[in-house]
Amino acid sequence: MAPEPGEGKLKVRRIAVIAMTLAVFGFNAPVAFAEETAAKSSDWDFSIAPYIWAVSLRGDATVGGISTSIDESFIDTVSNADSVFALTLHGEAWWRERWGGFLDGTYVKLGFDNQVLAVPPGPIVPAIIGDLETEIWLVEFGGLYRAGRWPYGRVDGDRGWTLELLAGGRYTSIDQKITFKVPPAPNVNGNQSWTDPFFGGRGTFDLSERWAFILRTDIGGFGVGSDFTFNASGLFDYRYVGWGLDMDILAGYRGLYQDYSSGSGPTAFVWDIWMHGPLLAWNIRW
Repeated sequence: MAPEPGEGKLKVRRIAVIAMTLAVFGFNAPVAFAEETAAKSSDWDFSIAPYIWAVSLRGDATVGGISTSIDESFIDTVSNADSVFALTLHGEAWWRERWGGFLDGTYVKLGFDNQVLAVPPGPIVPAIIGDLETEIWLVEFGGLYRAGRWPYGRVDGDRGWTLELLAGGRYTSIDQKITFKVPPAPNVNGNQSWTDPFFGGRGTFDLSERWAFILRTDIGGFGVGSDFTFNASGLFDYRYVGWGLDMDILAGYRGLYQDYSSGSGPTAFVWDIWMHGPLLAWNIRW
């Protein structure tokens, strides 16, 4: 049986809310906060991390009233796209290890050839084919609050996990271009930008002295920018010291869903897309 219109979006939102609830609020166990005893020479801590994100796209996009469904794996992206990786730079600043802020920027340009466009075909041409080029800018900003750190065991100093709450905004700029191939026609261009508020949480779970697992989730949109957005990432973190600085190598997976639409008819713009894929980062802390 075919799904009802909008059923897919509802499922995405239900899964996102459940995951968000488990990640942020489901961690609250009846244990005491571990007091920090290590002396520090400064109240401030900083970190900066360049990322590489191997992006795949899945969903529906509309520009100038012309729609297409995108389902491109990373292999498809490698074969067809102008650029393979999204380039990301993430920075954080913490005051007394309790209050913090973050800034994150991402850029990617993708081009997919021979897309079947959802334009009513004529009596001669059975389908309308075109190339889709998409340029994406994402800028995240916001604040962080470290709710606490809890050891796994009863002895202070044992490995444990840390919970941080976050809230902020995500600016998105999408520039799309369709080049018609069959039949030939003038190019269609469209661009939109919006900002979504979001809130979420991040948990860091020690696996050993050097290894940890980091889970972050957030939800947002709420009709302010997009109708709904959900972001989640899971990263394995290897900690080490280099050049006298604390460093991390992080590897894992990230998914970002955005459901944005504006205009109608020939001015319609839709970005109902999952961006997802593996990522690799190098984090420097001081």
